[in-house]
Amino acid sequence: MRLYDVESDARRVFDVIAGGGIAVVPMHVGYAIVGGTSGAIRTIFAAKRRQPSKLNAITGSPQLHRDMHLVDERAHRVVDAITRQYDLPLGAVAPCRLDHPMLENLDADVLEQTLSEGTIAMLLGGGPFLEVLGRLSWENDLAVVGSSANISLQGTKYRVEDIEPECLPSPTSLSITA
Repeated sequence: MRLYDVESDARRVFDVIAGGGIAVVPMHVGYAIVGGTSGAIRTIFAAKRRQPSKLNAITGSPQLHRDMHLVDERAHRVVDAITRQYDLPLGAVAPCRLDHPMLENLDADVLEQTLSEGTIAMLLGGGPFLEVLGRLSWENDLAVVGSSANISLQGTKYRVEDIEPECLPSPTSLSITA
């Protein structure tokens, strides 16, 4: 018996993000707050009191890593070993295909806050929920962009009740609390 329907929950979150909303989502490394549009990212930055110069990461998947990151086969094998064989989370930062459809679909200001000198940060192996959300992101060429669900420099939150209220989405958005 499954306690959570991860596929359905991730689909609901993806639909909210595709509609311009914000979500707080569970990961193996705490909770993240994510969106996909300029408005959503501006709202996230304001709630977190995050400096505009700080960069975002995107929710990754094995397929997206292979499609977007420009690394050799050895690097792909290392990432796969860490995230698949050892089931560990990894923030992979690597040069990327700037012509990737997902990046071309991003609002220009969000892209600017997500790229650094032609590289992009991608969270891989973040747990079952992020695995499905990353796959949906890859299948639909829609970036799921964000960072930890906390006020900047206040530490990662591992329980929903510890997330500052300012960082929780409004009732018109969706918050998954797994």
